Amino acid sequence: AGFSYNNNNNNPSSSNTSTQQNGTNNDNLPKSPAMILKDKGNTEFQNHNYKKAIDFYSKAIDLEPDNHTLYSNRSAAYKSFGKFDEALDDANKCIELQADWAKGYVRKGTVYIQQNKLQLAEEVFKQGMKLCLQKEPLKKAMNLLENEKIARMGKEKKTVGGDHAQAEKFRTLIDWLIQGGAKFPKLFLKFYSPEYRAIHAMARIEKDEDICYIPHDYIMTSDVAKSSEIGQKIIASKVDLRSKHSYLASYLLQEREKGSKSKWHIYISILPRKFETIPLFFTEEQRKVLKGSIALKKIDDRLESLRLEYESLCNAVPEFNRFSLNDFIWARLVVITRIFGLVIDDVKTDGLVPMADMLNHRRPRETKWTYSQKKRGFLITALQNIPENSEIYDSYGRKCNSRFFVNYGFSLEVNLDNEALMTFELPKNDPQYAIKARH
Repeated sequence: AGFSYNNNNNNPSSSNTSTQQNGTNNDNLPKSPAMILKDKGNTEFQNHNYKKAIDFYSKAIDLEPDNHTLYSNRSAAYKSFGKFDEALDDANKCIELQADWAKGYVRKGTVYIQQNKLQLAEEVFKQGMKLCLQKEPLKKAMNLLENEKIARMGKEKKTVGGDHAQAEKFRTLIDWLIQGGAKFPKLFLKFYSPEYRAIHAMARIEKDEDICYIPHDYIMTSDVAKSSEIGQKIIASKVDLRSKHSYLASYLLQEREKGSKSKWHIYISILPRKFETIPLFFTEEQRKVLKGSIALKKIDDRLESLRLEYESLCNAVPEFNRFSLNDFIWARLVVITRIFGLVIDDVKTDGLVPMADMLNHRRPRETKWTYSQKKRGFLITALQNIPENSEIYDSYGRKCNSRFFVNYGFSLEVNLDNEALMTFELPKNDPQYAIKARH
């Protein structure tokens, strides 16, 4: 498979001289002979005349042998001309002259990709990430490298995100769903870390195309939880629950305890074993970083609410004592981070939907989901065209970052729905105290 680094950094004409890198505006200054030759080389490169481009860059280098951008451009031309050894030499020279310039590492890494040396390419990009302040070109290169790795996989391996520690579990999950009638032929998993994964498009998805269907019997609904053994005991106890999510959480714990005997064993086995990014489990040292944030009170309120709910269940349903408080918190977090509100047979309910619950958040939303009465299952539909290899997102709604953080363990850099707590003190000796205190 060929590799193309398709952004403005692939074009040699986007390279700047070192003086431009330092912020000096040279637009009105006469160009040096070397820069004139460089411009000619860029023109030839854009016209795919790579040999002529190399000649112009070489003449420019003779005039300015310490200009790293010239080696960068000639490296790109050599690579496009198929001379990979020369392209590597120029990329190395570029890095030698300007070790904190991202494009030098991009040039070197993309040559390795063309040579099918993907591990070396990854090492080069990671080295650049450590040394360069401008990381965006390297992030794009790393992402394209991941796409290249995936593109070289067979479909079966690609669907589960390649070779990794959890691949077999997810292969089993996907087989289980498909055997049950689920359909998601254009989806594949991509793993960014053992605990962070995302769903991507195997091929281009068109607007209004149905991209994921999960049959009714593979949705773990609250109604299923209420009709279970543990659910019936909770209902019979008439305990006053703080949250209806406790039915699903209790059912999850019951089914997890059954192990492979549970119908849901395959699904439960891929659920996170811990939630390191969710602040309910933060240490005191981690909580110190949140000093002054409204998230702290929400964390404490949530922990207290969960503790009280757990104690109520233990008191009302003696069998519940076999589960620990941390077990209960785990199960409630699984529910709150994955639950979908549904209308089934004209009745409002909610449930956990395997595969669909791995979509990450983005607004404005790119997909919509519903329970289809006609198809008797959960359906996700694209609201726009989604390019091949792109991540596919859901929207978790409009929320303050403190809610995203406490509930899901992430926050958004730009969030128009953010809230802030502001506290004011009104001096008692203020002449207008009585009037102001009323407002």
